[in-house]
Amino acid sequence: MQQRWLFVLALCSAPLGAAEIKVGAPLPRIAMVKEGTHHWLRYVRNGEVNTPVDIWTREVRQAPARYTWKVVGSETIQGPQGAVDCWLLTTDYNRPGTVAKFWLAKATQLLVRQEATAPDGKVMVKSLID
Repeated sequence: MQQRWLFVLALCSAPLGAAEIKVGAPLPRIAMVKEGTHHWLRYVRNGEVNTPVDIWTREVRQAPARYTWKVVGSETIQGPQGAVDCWLLTTDYNRPGTVAKFWLAKATQLLVRQEATAPDGKVMVKSLID
């Protein structure tokens, strides 16, 4: 276990290569990403010190599904700084009978709120807080 953390800590200081990518352009190195379960280290950087938080696990698939989005209306909702004029969009994530709602600020296209019903009937809500 100690060797794993040493390896993980070494990764924290690895240099990153950044590149500008235009919206809609294919990612230049996407073919290098292997499908399957992958793990990422989550850590907090404070000055020159990296403190590990946990290991994050996610499933990676090469061909993400394309979703159909519909602009179903316009609503003014409360955001962190007061009322925000939004477009209301919906998608079913290619699962008929499922509806997820997204409120995007008309002025900035920033996601202000999202609501989606989970299979167990609970509603997951994301709200912009700053």
